[in-house]
Amino acid sequence: MGDFGIPVSITELLKSQQQSSPSAQATGYVGRTIRILALIVDISPVNEITTVVDPLTESSTVPGTYKSMDRFLIVKTDLIRPDLLNIDNLYFIIGTVCKDNEFDLYLQANTVSDVNGLDPEIYYKAIEKQREYLSKYSNT
Repeated sequence: MGDFGIPVSITELLKSQQQSSPSAQATGYVGRTIRILALIVDISPVNEITTVVDPLTESSTVPGTYKSMDRFLIVKTDLIRPDLLNIDNLYFIIGTVCKDNEFDLYLQANTVSDVNGLDPEIYYKAIEKQREYLSKYSNT
């Protein structure tokens, strides 16, 4: 699964960052390739930065209105063509989790795929089933 990224929700990623101490960062997601399902809420082509949220926790019937902007993730998009991204669209984003002084935690995007129409609830249920299966059979 390394080439396609470890499937992680934005909420899981942010919780792991909040719960771990600075010395435990090496065992977290920092430096690993992950795949997230993301709803784009802001694009800054000049700075090559995109702001995304978890589509399940921030689902909204009115585009541009979100429950809590403290649950966002910064995605650096310098390796992605800026015309590929649209606000209020769903994307799979594959990239490396990084940490620096400017942004506490961010994702360096390598691949972006538009998945508008995908049901986030069903996707996350499928990921949970996959994790159950892998944990059950990887121990044998």
